[in-house]
Amino acid sequence: AYYLYRPVGPYFPPTVRYSVLGFLMGAAVYNHFTGIFLLLVLVFFISYLSATNQPVHRLVWSSSLFSLTLVFVLMLPYIISILREPTRSGIYILWAQRSETPAELADSFLATLGAFFIAGDKNPLFNAPGLPLLFPVWSLLVLVGLGWSVRRWRQPSNALMLMMLVVGLLPDIWLRGGPNFEALVLV
Repeated sequence: AYYLYRPVGPYFPPTVRYSVLGFLMGAAVYNHFTGIFLLLVLVFFISYLSATNQPVHRLVWSSSLFSLTLVFVLMLPYIISILREPTRSGIYILWAQRSETPAELADSFLATLGAFFIAGDKNPLFNAPGLPLLFPVWSLLVLVGLGWSVRRWRQPSNALMLMMLVVGLLPDIWLRGGPNFEALVLV
């Protein structure tokens, strides 16, 4: 029987968005070492959805797994090149440029937080030297939005933004000599 109540048109598969997500995440890993942290955000968010028993459709779970599989397939040449020449990988860059002492790590943490409101990257390629990322009015709006998200952290959209913020700050906190806006690209 032919269904007359359904519109006739082209079929748009629901996995297209997840395919684009997987492709962009794979490209992010190739492009910059902070792309590895983007994968962490996706894994943490999927774990969060599972742990908090959020009402998520099966198609979202299977599509997310498809997206992770696509990222892994796209990363295979990168993984093979890391195994052949580990000193050229983003993971090696993170390890080689890490803070050596806990005091340097604490200084880097404070400098990273201060990059948004007090003093930013000194490199003129990424910022006017020394200016913060946000001006005072924007800083207040960001702090209000951050408080809003922290207050409603159980909602998946707010949880995703908080995870993205925390994981996005990690590369710049980990690297010495910050703040570095190139390492804050995920924020």
